[in-house]
Amino acid sequence: MVLIGFMGSGKSTLSMRLSLTLGIPLISTDKMIEEMMQRSIPEIFDGFGEEVFRLKESEVFTKLCSLQIPHIIDCGGGFGAYQDVKKLGEVVFLNFRLEEILARLDQDEYSKRPLLHQSDLKELFHKRSKLYMQKADCVLENDCEIDRFVWERALNAPLLP
Repeated sequence: MVLIGFMGSGKSTLSMRLSLTLGIPLISTDKMIEEMMQRSIPEIFDGFGEEVFRLKESEVFTKLCSLQIPHIIDCGGGFGAYQDVKKLGEVVFLNFRLEEILARLDQDEYSKRPLLHQSDLKELFHKRSKLYMQKADCVLENDCEIDRFVWERALNAPLLP
């Protein structure tokens, strides 16, 4: 299962819930990149630029395509927009309004997201939202839908030995 959506939409939180509830391993594309480069996302953007970061996302995508067992994949905002995530499994789009996303982020979270500081944030949000919608198998637009989604998945999960 692949979780996509704009940065700060709650993908990491939902991916942890699903992983724990369903007993399926979790992979974060951003964490994979941080481990590959031994730097945080802001340090990568500051030191190498967005282009290098996107190249690393492509490397991560290639690695994820070779997975042999199911995973919950927490995609960074750009990863879900620019990679062919449908190849990785069922795609779930967390579709929250930009104002709602920004209201949820505390100062620490806000500072960890380099692209939130650009002047054309609304344009980026609308551009990516269109891309996410094209790739989505399932769209969740509020916390109640997320809770129902987790509950339904838990009920339909195979029993573990």
